[in-house]
Amino acid sequence: MSQKLCITIDLEADYAGLTPESYEAVNPDKLNGFFALIDKHDVKLSIFAVGLLLEKRLPIVEKLRALGSEFHLHSYTHSLTTLNTLEEIKKGKTAFRDYFGEAPHGYRAPQGRIEQEELADLSREGFEFDASVFPSFWPHRKYMRFPRGPYVDAATNIVEVPFATFPFRLIISQSWIKLLGWPFYAAALRLFPLPKHFVYDSHFHDFVTPESAYRNLDRKWQFIFSRNKHNGLALFEKFLKLMSQKGYEFAYVSELAEDARANAPSWRARES
Repeated sequence: MSQKLCITIDLEADYAGLTPESYEAVNPDKLNGFFALIDKHDVKLSIFAVGLLLEKRLPIVEKLRALGSEFHLHSYTHSLTTLNTLEEIKKGKTAFRDYFGEAPHGYRAPQGRIEQEELADLSREGFEFDASVFPSFWPHRKYMRFPRGPYVDAATNIVEVPFATFPFRLIISQSWIKLLGWPFYAAALRLFPLPKHFVYDSHFHDFVTPESAYRNLDRKWQFIFSRNKHNGLALFEKFLKLMSQKGYEFAYVSELAEDARANAPSWRARES
């Protein structure tokens, strides 16, 4: 498989887990600029949807379906306390099946926090791949030792499709580009070798600021999300153009997982 770029969106409540539940950023009426970019660059979108949002039947889901997006599960509530309990996985799976008429094949854990026993639960529940791991110092330094490319988890046979990082393990995502700025990322993307299978993380609050939810963030998070607060779409287009110049083609995460099933190495996580 040639160089592939997967644009993924975590479809969840605004700043999921950090403020009271609201859905301002996923209002399709506020996302016309984003939809125009997707159409202009013919982007394939892989959506990881929270089960609770699917139960609410918000119009954003059908808008994304009309764009040709593929869908996978992103837990049931995106709770930062229960995370990936078996109940969360099962309830999310039920909500997904009720909406789409079929069970999900892929999973993404809230904040990328996935444990070995949770991968075992995903395997028993029929999931084929996971796309949770940031092979970086965030959300936990233990992930620094995880592979930067796709692999098959030796204990569960689940395919893991990790997020893109630089060789020095800094995450390459919409949130991080907004935080650290385009000049740094543009230089680093040109200078350092990049993953052949490039999974890019984003959320709709990275493109449209939900002002009411933003005001409910604590000061630390307000500072973080204030960086390039209104420049998300412009930065995203700069990223898309640069990756096109570097020869990347768009793909769905499921395509990367299928290729990894046949070609990626097996890897076993050591105990923390």
